[in-house]
Amino acid sequence: MPKLLALDLSSAVGWCLLEHGRPPRFDTWEAPPEEIGFYGRQGSALFDWLTDLVTVHSPDAMAAEAPLIPNKFSGMDTTAHTVIRLTGYVYTAELVAHRASIRFLRVHHEDAKMALLGRAKNVKKIDMIGECHGRSWKVATEHEADAIGVALHANEIFWPRSA
Repeated sequence: MPKLLALDLSSAVGWCLLEHGRPPRFDTWEAPPEEIGFYGRQGSALFDWLTDLVTVHSPDAMAAEAPLIPNKFSGMDTTAHTVIRLTGYVYTAELVAHRASIRFLRVHHEDAKMALLGRAKNVKKIDMIGECHGRSWKVATEHEADAIGVALHANEIFWPRSA
């Protein structure tokens, strides 16, 4: 059966391993502290950790939540520093997938919410966590819940039920 590794990328990386017929496995990895404007330490740690995770679990595909890029109309207060860091995280994840010869998908945050909750509007982190707990998936962090949403969406893209 195919295995999918899904990621919610931030300084606390939620991850989910989804394998048909098994409950999802999930956890959170904490990036080392950073100094604003210097991304090498965190990027290197993410690369090493993710390479090890792929080696241990041998997924057939990987997906990550795409970073939100603010614009003047978005109303987001995200800093340039955060955009650079999160974009680098996604780039690193795709690089690891490429080197392991596995397919990679970037998932929009609303698609992850829709896959888990059936709706994407007015969704709060507690809603994602609550839905996971309702399915007996005892996530410990919002990052794990988000990774499960990413996994559920990506699973349908990679291996549609109708196929």
